[in-house]
Amino acid sequence: MTSLANKLERESASMKDSEKWYNMIHKVHPSLRAVNEKEYEPSLVSIGPYHHGSQNLQEMEKYKVRMLHLLLVRTKKIHLLMPDIFRDLVLFENQLPLSVLSKLFELTKAETETFAQLINEFVKHFCVHYIGEKEEPSLDTDEIKNSQHLLHLVYLACNRSSARKKQKEYTIYDVGALTKIGTERNFQFIKSATTLVEFGVVFKKAEKGAKLRDITFTKNGGVLKIPQLMISDRTETIFRNLVAYEKYIENSDFTDYLFFMDCLINSPKDVELLRHRGIIENMLGDDEYVSLMFNKICSYVVTEISTDSDFDELCQDINEYSARRLNKWMAKLWHQYFSSPWSFISVFAAFVLLGLATVQTVFSIISYTNPKQS
Repeated sequence: MTSLANKLERESASMKDSEKWYNMIHKVHPSLRAVNEKEYEPSLVSIGPYHHGSQNLQEMEKYKVRMLHLLLVRTKKIHLLMPDIFRDLVLFENQLPLSVLSKLFELTKAETETFAQLINEFVKHFCVHYIGEKEEPSLDTDEIKNSQHLLHLVYLACNRSSARKKQKEYTIYDVGALTKIGTERNFQFIKSATTLVEFGVVFKKAEKGAKLRDITFTKNGGVLKIPQLMISDRTETIFRNLVAYEKYIENSDFTDYLFFMDCLINSPKDVELLRHRGIIENMLGDDEYVSLMFNKICSYVVTEISTDSDFDELCQDINEYSARRLNKWMAKLWHQYFSSPWSFISVFAAFVLLGLATVQTVFSIISYTNPKQS
């Protein structure tokens, strides 16, 4: 017992060394990896310790030396390789501490270059080409200085929101933990996009410049505004690794965003609706794939959406609006009589027949009461 107590005490002291823990490179939790393992593994290049030496990455090892030479001679040819290796640079298990990259930059930089400029170019490239943001974001010096690695920088860029009242502090947790301290949950699930339309909710694309999480709902008019999201063949990889990373910090904002979108998207019809509203830009051309991606992306992920979450209040407002008696009646009417073209035609035909019958009755009454006039 004494030996075990000493081990626990040493482990506790080690965990208190926040700087050491902060700069560790973690592994994806097995339950997350089991859903889609390939989305967490590099396909071309390893830069961290976990996948170094993998057989399928050996071809790139000779290019590392070539890229080092290109870096040392300051040629721009190195940028030609970026599209092919960018995916691997944002994998949760394939990271190097940003402090290491900063030191390497200091050894090879040109006189007019700064590390912050290089990082912001990286972040801008990501947000424009992989998320579809129309305005290029920029991280300040403190954000860069306090970041762990490249994935952390991508997380900061994705997790921005103009509507948020304050930026939360991050706390790193044990690599075996999937949940945060405090599991109280008060999250209300919402209906799918096509169902919400039946309840009178109007979907619109948010104004230009809105961040990914700048989702708003107007209770008076029932207007739900969502920033445009570009879906490409790398979206699932990026989202899964951001979720894996977020499981180790005291925050679930990005996971909350994905759960919200997962609620809206239950079928390809929901994707089609959001695409027609300009909310989803589907570069893949397959609505079913996008639907399956959102339905599976949060599998085996435990999230705790607290009462101070933006999305908890947002979902409450949407549910309250949908629960209004008039909206419920309209939804029932729409579902029973207008859910398909044939139903609409049948109802329209019934109204026409009813109108003709009414006219015929009126003329019959007039003919009976005024036979001479008729």
